[in-house]
Amino acid sequence: MKKSTFIFLLLVGLILIMVSCKDDKEIYVPNEIKFVIGIENDLVIPVDPDKTIEGNYGDYNYEIDIDKDGIKDINFESYSMTSSGGIREKGSIIEVLDSSLELSSIKMIDTTFIWTYHAGDTFSYTIFYNNYSGYTCPSYGNDSISCINEFTYPKIHSLGDTITGNEYWARNCCFISYEDKSSFSDHNYWSKTWKIFRGNWDDISMKYILLRKKIENQFYYGWILLDTPYPGKMHLHQYAIQKE
Repeated sequence: MKKSTFIFLLLVGLILIMVSCKDDKEIYVPNEIKFVIGIENDLVIPVDPDKTIEGNYGDYNYEIDIDKDGIKDINFESYSMTSSGGIREKGSIIEVLDSSLELSSIKMIDTTFIWTYHAGDTFSYTIFYNNYSGYTCPSYGNDSISCINEFTYPKIHSLGDTITGNEYWARNCCFISYEDKSSFSDHNYWSKTWKIFRGNWDDISMKYILLRKKIENQFYYGWILLDTPYPGKMHLHQYAIQKE
C-alpha cells in the first residue's frame, strides 16, 4: 500500500470517529429516563437535613429550598391541638410553595360522617375518615353519610422506584397523616371517644415522595425521604433534585 493511500485512509478513519463521538454527545436523554428514586449520581446530590418536625401543644414547620434558587419550595408542618373540652387532634401536612413544583400523588375517597346522639338533648358532630383508616361508624344514635369527597395525598415510593407513565402530579396542600382522638360528653350521662385517621402516611418508615420542578420548559426530578411514625410527627432524612 502506498504511503499516500495509507495516510488518506487514516484521515478518513479519524474523521469518522470524530463525527461518531459528536453524534453521541448530542443524543438527548429525557430526565425521567435517567432518574431512579434514592440513587445518588453526578446529576443528583442529596441534602441530609436530619430534621424532626413535630407539633407539641401548638405547631411546628420547616421550609426547604430544594434546588437552592433562593425560593422556598416546600413547607413541612406538624401540629397538635388539645383542650379541656376533650379535643385531641394531631396532624402532619406537606405544602407546595412554588407553583413550578409538583408531587407524585394519589386520589382517595374521604367521607364526611354525621353522628347524632340523643340523651336529653341533641348533639351532632362531623367526623372525617377514609377507606385507608379502617374506621367504622359508631352504633350510637342516627347514622347518616352527608357527602363523599375525593382528596389528594402524596404517593408512597420506595428506594429504586422509577418514574412511570401514569404518575398523577399535583401541587395541593396535602395531609401526610391526621388523627382525632377527641372525646365528647353530655352532662356525665354518656361519653364517646373516637379515633379517626386521614392521609396515607401513618406509621411509615423510610419512604419517598417523588417530585418534579419545571425550569425553562424542562422537568427536573427529585425526592423527599421521610419517616412518619404517627400523626403530628415527621422526620425529614433527605431531599434531592436533578441538576440543571
